[in-house]
Amino acid sequence: MNNELPKNNKSEEIDLVVFFNLIGRGVNRLLGLTKSVFIKIYSIFITIAKAVFLNIKLIVTTLLIALIIGVVIDSFRGKIYYSDMYIKPYFDSKYE
Repeated sequence: MNNELPKNNKSEEIDLVVFFNLIGRGVNRLLGLTKSVFIKIYSIFITIAKAVFLNIKLIVTTLLIALIIGVVIDSFRGKIYYSDMYIKPYFDSKYE
């Protein structure tokens, strides 16, 4: 019998460690990008909501004035598209 133990090459294990570290860094960068995009969208939403809540009286007043003006203009205008249809049944089919 051979008393010498087979020598394992550790380079394969090192290569796997490097490969998994590379994959881990790539996943972390992808998750970081996703996180930053969601934070930016949330920040924009908060900024818009803050602007709306600070100016809610002005926005509601403007909408009410626009609604009143729109109703008044619509009530004074005549009908733009209007049609009548008269139907004459043939062969007295209306009695059947």
